[in-house]
Amino acid sequence: MPNRHLILTDQASTMLDDYKEKYPKRSYGDITSEAIVQYVLAEDRDYADKLIERRVNDLLRKEFNRMVAVIRTVGIDTQMILLDTLTRIQRDRPTMSIADIYNGLRKDAISRIDNRGAFKDFVERPPLSE
Repeated sequence: MPNRHLILTDQASTMLDDYKEKYPKRSYGDITSEAIVQYVLAEDRDYADKLIERRVNDLLRKEFNRMVAVIRTVGIDTQMILLDTLTRIQRDRPTMSIADIYNGLRKDAISRIDNRGAFKDFVERPPLSE
């Protein structure tokens, strides 16, 4: 084991003496070596935790951006379908305004969504047979 001379702060020296009093069978060298090893391991853990946190944040940001793109695409598709639907219904009922048609369709959609069984097919599926 290499021989090294360390200059300790007053606080570190006091802590070392207190620890030596509690465990008189351990040498100052053993106590100091163990403290340095534990410190380096803790620093390595902190560094690894920072790397993991950075990676997780990057993955979450990428996933968020993908979700935004999907929501945007769905919104555009929904708007195109809605405009086409409103235009076709207005052709069949020229006396109704697009706003009235939209409000009527919206009320109907809300009542269907508010119905507790609206998504029953998606939520309550029979268990897969083994």
